[in-house]
Amino acid sequence: MSLFRAWSPYIFLVVLLVITRVIEPITEFFTSSLFVLEWSNILGTGHAAAIEWGHAPGLWLLVSALVAIPLFGMNTDQVSKAWREAGEKIVSPLIALVFVIAMVQVMLLSGAPDSAPEVGSMIEVLAVATADVFGPAYPAIAALIGALAAAMTGSNTASNITFGAFQFEAASELGFPTQIIVGAQAVGGAIGNLVAIHNVIAALATVGLVGQEGRIIRLNLIPLVYYAVFVGFWALVFVYIMPDVLPAVFDVF
Repeated sequence: MSLFRAWSPYIFLVVLLVITRVIEPITEFFTSSLFVLEWSNILGTGHAAAIEWGHAPGLWLLVSALVAIPLFGMNTDQVSKAWREAGEKIVSPLIALVFVIAMVQVMLLSGAPDSAPEVGSMIEVLAVATADVFGPAYPAIAALIGALAAAMTGSNTASNITFGAFQFEAASELGFPTQIIVGAQAVGGAIGNLVAIHNVIAALATVGLVGQEGRIIRLNLIPLVYYAVFVGFWALVFVYIMPDVLPAVFDVF
């Protein structure tokens, strides 16, 4: 099999993702009402939501997978085996992400109803309380919070979904640059993958070391703490030592 043929599904996927986001007429078509699922007055709360499934990267992953079937000459058994293996691998993260996203939406929208307390959403309350406790030292722990969130939820994506708004609110409350704090959150979420239970279990199952989860997590705590402290240090530097330089940099980009 030639190298180009082996990489062609990935190239096809990248091309689809680019043209559906860069070429405006195509973008407008795939974000039109034809490709949008909408819900209104969810459970009688007055809240609404929508999914632009035609613009979602997952759709083009599916299309690329279908294109790969004739490209590689796969028979029915091979296709069934591939889809079965893929389905088995996404069950755990799918369950985790569904409930994490639901939890985050509840936390974000908890302050919206007229009958809700005036203190704001759950995210706002948590952010303000954490900011009050740590005060000026908050940038030093922003990455650690992201890492702990990733360890609990199982991925950097879920960590950012869960605590991205939290970090933004905390930074706003303390008057820190939100870009720096949210950036530290994203780095921390990536670091937290080292000890995310889902990741550790999947990795050890792949290499036949099931039962060694505790040992692996303990060993991975060493680089996790190192990176969290390192990122926390630089977050403090950017917040306190370079406050006048950063705005100009962000304006350029």
